[in-house]
Amino acid sequence: MVLTAFYQLEVHKRNCQLIKSDELNTIIDRIARHLTEPKKIGLFFMGGVGCGKSTMMYAIQAAHNYLYPSGRGIIIKDATELTRNAAADADKVMGHYKQIDDMLAIDDLGKEPTEVMVYGSVIQPMVEIFEQRYNRMLPMLITTNLERKQVAEKYGRRIADRFNEMFEVIVFNEESYRKRCDL
Repeated sequence: MVLTAFYQLEVHKRNCQLIKSDELNTIIDRIARHLTEPKKIGLFFMGGVGCGKSTMMYAIQAAHNYLYPSGRGIIIKDATELTRNAAADADKVMGHYKQIDDMLAIDDLGKEPTEVMVYGSVIQPMVEIFEQRYNRMLPMLITTNLERKQVAEKYGRRIADRFNEMFEVIVFNEESYRKRCDL
């Protein structure tokens, strides 16, 4: 109920009206079950544009902050911003996000460049973050418009295989909320 309420609030923040459906109820139930009884260390939200993945990520953060105000947090970062910041100061950014115990939520995975140049060296910030968090079994939440095959193509089969172990995949099939909002 708490997650549903915060999801509804996030939808309203976007000047939209929540349209309840069996699929949305199933998604919320799966997420709530994962958050209370995790079988994997993370959640991976896949689906088309505007279907509620990022909105759900922010709802999870708000619900978590409400229920656990002094506990570990959820840090949300846009994939492109994270990669851009890594290119500017790789040691600081990469070291921080590889190690923090808080849940790291990466929004819009796949839209960022896979490689960036840092002092003449090519690095893959997302791959490095995924590998280190996998090695330490640190929690993550990811949203993406990519399909499974595209994840393997962009980040490599090794990372895609680790994702299978790390993440419970939840597919959002709803049509874009943006088509239904007062813009």
